[in-house]
Amino acid sequence: MLSGVTDDREDEQRFEFGLVPDSPETRLFVELSHFAGGDLSPAATALELATEFYERDEADNAGFLVDSAVVAYCRAFVASSVRGVRTLESHLAIPAEFAALHQTIRTYRNTTVAHSQSELSTTWPLVVIDRNQGGKRTV
Repeated sequence: MLSGVTDDREDEQRFEFGLVPDSPETRLFVELSHFAGGDLSPAATALELATEFYERDEADNAGFLVDSAVVAYCRAFVASSVRGVRTLESHLAIPAEFAALHQTIRTYRNTTVAHSQSELSTTWPLVVIDRNQGGKRTV
């Protein structure tokens, strides 16, 4: 028996589970919960930890956490074919006083953290044949 699942009387369940009825409001709640729990909360936690590392003069660790925070934050605002077409901006507007910061974070993500070189160069696989190994191919 799992601790905390039932009270002292084993025949009486402490918790009851059920499905929330499907509705537009339920779907909206689930969608917004993903933004909060999967993107914005991890971003905030990473920034809090980065601040602690900066205060301890551990800039390398702090920088890694800032980059992680940027990626997590931007997931909520960058359209993805994997996550669906709607972004958090389809539910709310970025307040004017944060618009410049929001754009700076997005630009940093796109140019430094998670940039794509796919339009700038082509990746080609390279096969190396070591003739001293009887023509064995290594990829």
